[in-house]
Amino acid sequence: NDRFFIEKVRPVLESHCFECHGARKQKGGLRMDSEAWLFNGEEEHWTVVPGKSAESLLLQRIVLDRADPDAMPPEGDGLTDDEKAVIRKWIDDGAAYPDATEAALAGDASTAAAPGGPATVVDRVDAAVKAKADAAAKALIARGVLVQPIAADSPYFDVNASRAEPPIADADAPLFADIAPLVVNLNLAQSALTDAGVSALGSFAALERLRLDGTAVGDAGLRALGSVPKLESINLVGSKVGADSVAWFAAQTALKRVYVWQTGLDTPEAIASIGAGGRVQVVGGDLPLAQPKGPPMPEDPPAEKPAEASADKPA
Repeated sequence: NDRFFIEKVRPVLESHCFECHGARKQKGGLRMDSEAWLFNGEEEHWTVVPGKSAESLLLQRIVLDRADPDAMPPEGDGLTDDEKAVIRKWIDDGAAYPDATEAALAGDASTAAAPGGPATVVDRVDAAVKAKADAAAKALIARGVLVQPIAADSPYFDVNASRAEPPIADADAPLFADIAPLVVNLNLAQSALTDAGVSALGSFAALERLRLDGTAVGDAGLRALGSVPKLESINLVGSKVGADSVAWFAAQTALKRVYVWQTGLDTPEAIASIGAGGRVQVVGGDLPLAQPKGPPMPEDPPAEKPAEASADKPA
């Protein structure tokens, strides 16, 4: 049941699985820190088969001898016999995977850490809003969008649509509407969205960082977003925004940084208007942020000095 998962199963997963199969790393393409990710894709490829522990790859791997190269976790002492029994019972009982925060509370609302704030600060998220957001997350994942919670057990999301194929377009915009109230980071870079699509994205009450670089979004699109009360950073590099958006920036009370290279706002006059008062940093010009990053090139070995030059070098 939910309580068994929260008190017994999740601590085992956190101790042994999430480091390699969580929000920061997904070895083998496997992510286990939420129900949506663990049971994502075709059922025949699931690592956990509800009700069938013997057929679940997760259990098969954790019970292998520690000398076996396929044993999981790959390092350390592995799971204890009691921990293995917990995982086996959980799977055989149906592999329930509730949100720990919601399941721990009675009533129709859940309490979770507010995005961007300390754990002692809480926002109340209505269960109906969360249910719609979770359904929207699955639809976006099916469309090729990366959707993940910003932290374990958080109801808030990081959404990256920049690599969806084909690129996210105006027709896809309604897919974001139900998840919009719980999105903290939204990456729509290089998408095919236009101003018309932005108007259908939804209302972003929790949004802190937004990327629209490389899109056809312009002044009308920003106006369609309206007031975004927690927005701190927006990347508009290569978009179609211009001087008509200056007033929109002034209305964003939490805004701290704007990237405007290769836009109609990359002028001394527009930059001065947006940054008036010193509250907002406006970044124009060629940005390292906009350039591809890769490993540093190996340095050539230093050339040997001529013998006579070495002889003159002080000891």
